[in-house]
Amino acid sequence: MENLQYILNKPFVKIGFLLGGGYVLAQYLFYFGGRSVIFNSNFDSAIQFLTILGLYFGLSYCRKWNPKASFWKLLLWGTVIMAISVSIRTIFSILLYTVFAPELGNTCQEMFVEQINAAFEKLQTAPKEQYESLTRAMLTPFSIPIFEGLGLLFLGTMFSIFIAAVQNMFKK
Repeated sequence: MENLQYILNKPFVKIGFLLGGGYVLAQYLFYFGGRSVIFNSNFDSAIQFLTILGLYFGLSYCRKWNPKASFWKLLLWGTVIMAISVSIRTIFSILLYTVFAPELGNTCQEMFVEQINAAFEKLQTAPKEQYESLTRAMLTPFSIPIFEGLGLLFLGTMFSIFIAAVQNMFKK
């Protein structure tokens, strides 16, 4: 129990929970405000803005907490922040796609299938039916948020590399 409390008291863990709460709040406000959370550039921009802001201020705070931190330690902290926040967002998205609005997962699946059909429309030799059935099998209301979370984790890690490099260049 002491080890768990020790880990949860680290600033980057608290920042990860805070950023994850920001993701959940943004998704909640967009969806229950009547806006779409799938294939919506405004929602994606809001998530990217939260990611950049959260990582910048989070890593700045971690830099103040440990001024001698290297680039690699900042990168590790940024990745942990993103892993925690993406986990929280993914759990909420799974609940949203399966419990609160099951039609949302089906709508997202149908939109992906339409995109696959549009991509293979000009190719006569492509097995369109196989790709469509594979897409339907892989993209369930449970797996779509997991894939979204993995993409956001990758994006956040890329932002962490950039922010950690900038902060490491200007450390005092």
